[in-house]
Amino acid sequence: MKVWDKEIMNLREQVYVLFLNANNEVRSWMSINTGRRYHALH
Repeated sequence: MKVWDKEIMNLREQVYVLFLNANNEVRSWMSINTGRRYHALH
């Protein structure tokens, strides 16, 4: 399973939520924002 887009990893900030099971294994993920540096979380 790929989460991050390596083509834009160094160009844009990407914020994701990872959903884990009881064994702390990633079950699913969701992108909540992609933006320029310092703008994705504000």
